[in-house]
Amino acid sequence: MPPVRVPGSVAGMPHTPPPVRAAAALAAAAALALLPVVAPAQGARRVVTVALYTPTPPGPTLACAAPPADDLSHLGDEFAGGAPLVGAGGRWKWFHEENGWPSMVRRAEIDARAGQLVLEPAQSGWFADYHAPFLYQTIAGDFDVTARVRATSVAAGDTAMPRALWSLVGLMARVPRPVTPQTWQPRGENWLFVTTGTAEAPGVPVFETKSTVNSGSNLKLRPARADWMELRVVRLREVFVLLTRMPGEGWRVRERLLRRDVPWGGPLQVGLVAYSDGTNAPPEHRDPLAHNAAPAAERAAVGNPDLRARVDWVRVRRPPVLQGVAPDWLVDHEVSEAALLAFLDGCRGGAAAGR
Repeated sequence: MPPVRVPGSVAGMPHTPPPVRAAAALAAAAALALLPVVAPAQGARRVVTVALYTPTPPGPTLACAAPPADDLSHLGDEFAGGAPLVGAGGRWKWFHEENGWPSMVRRAEIDARAGQLVLEPAQSGWFADYHAPFLYQTIAGDFDVTARVRATSVAAGDTAMPRALWSLVGLMARVPRPVTPQTWQPRGENWLFVTTGTAEAPGVPVFETKSTVNSGSNLKLRPARADWMELRVVRLREVFVLLTRMPGEGWRVRERLLRRDVPWGGPLQVGLVAYSDGTNAPPEHRDPLAHNAAPAAERAAVGNPDLRARVDWVRVRRPPVLQGVAPDWLVDHEVSEAALLAFLDGCRGGAAAGR
């Protein structure tokens, strides 16, 4: 008599009830998640242990802890003139120059009289696989970066908001991806940012926060003002905190992002983005590679970009050190906005935050 097969069973093994199979599958998945994962690191093979979660004891608090020695302040820039922006003697790098892409920058210069950096992008946008102007420095480990910026119109003058859709300036932290037009592949972008300017309505000021994982972008828009805005990105191991501050007000926490895909402690490209009119591309530029690789002269005739971004300063420092809590606990609703701000700025004095 041939063997009787029971649905869900394996030949040579007794039937396993569905609840037991589910429990076994979960246990197997947990065991696999704890196995070492091999990841390349600059040509070498690095073993990284992936944990399912990091427990934090009951009743934890964010203790006020002094930050480590200040080893990042030299990365800040007051744009007072005298030093070049990029190249020999400059501290910044252009994303497109470092990777061999055509420029999407119409204007980039230091206004020495005002002590400001002025950026005017061509038609461009940072979303999905699309590129835009990005002026960055490389920072390893935790950081606290703040910038004072203003988004205005090229056509209507420096007191008007941009009229082109999706015209924004702000701070971005990006996982380095040394890819040229010849080696580019889709679904490889990983970054996050906080910006200010106009989005879906011409002339209406907003804040935009965006997180992109493998070129999949998710964003939020919130009301802002037609004025100078302070933007801030803080990295605490796997957690990134995005903040904004309007004139006369305190810091507001806009996003707390747990990004386990970002290499812990590894270097990130951190700096300024500016883009405008990104959704107004002609059909031949709607493919990401075609958009990114369009020659500068060709791009100059595309769309109607209208952003003059002014950057008053960028300031960089180390944040306080987490003590006795796991980074992923910071994204829990148990941690109030007030508690998080007190942790970030309490040891320095809240009024001096960002200075």
